[in-house]
Amino acid sequence: MPCLPHSEDRNSAVEVIASVVAQLDSVLPIGVEVVLHDFDLIPNSIVAIAGELTNREVGDPSHSMMLERVTDIGKDGFVSFESVMMDGRKVRSTSIEVRDLDGAAVAALSVNVDISPWEAMRDLVDSVLHGVSGGQKHVGEVSNAPAVSAELDGPSPNFVRNVDELAVLMIRREIAAAGVAVKRMSRADKLSVVQRLNDRGFFLIREAAVQIADALEVTRFTVYNYLKEIESNDA
Repeated sequence: MPCLPHSEDRNSAVEVIASVVAQLDSVLPIGVEVVLHDFDLIPNSIVAIAGELTNREVGDPSHSMMLERVTDIGKDGFVSFESVMMDGRKVRSTSIEVRDLDGAAVAALSVNVDISPWEAMRDLVDSVLHGVSGGQKHVGEVSNAPAVSAELDGPSPNFVRNVDELAVLMIRREIAAAGVAVKRMSRADKLSVVQRLNDRGFFLIREAAVQIADALEVTRFTVYNYLKEIESNDA
């Protein structure tokens, strides 16, 4: 941890650190703040501040949580914690304790970072990634292979380029939605897949019956029989 000279020189040393902090004001990114606290001036301990995250000024009091946690710094010389501002922004703070050569705590240098934008970015990325890898396929996604695979082997992030690939996509989605491997599907399971595809206009696609027959491991005539049964039930 940083150490200052003995007590008779500590004031000038704090001033040196304060001057360094003041120069950071023009280079800190938005949402970052550096604060120097002089423990001799508690509660109005701020002697230097760079950044405008909390809109505090020299002579203002320190964060109450920083004061509570500073006793937890211990031999590592720093402590980190999170807090919430009045406007709801979440701030992550790291305070580094400064001791004099006698080992007495005389100051603390704190770095405060607004992490709310980063959390929002993380949530956005998670929503996109989960939408692909979580098994929920979106229109426009399809495997590179034009042949229909009966099972989903993983995410298929490519855009469809023709009608055949659209058929592949629709079949893969409905087989995945069934939640049963094709080899374990009952007749009712396969009928349900065909019915959902029919409801989505799948059989308007050329050679649709052949493609779904291959995927469900049945004959084309079995698919036609499924369609007749569906039409009969609808009637």
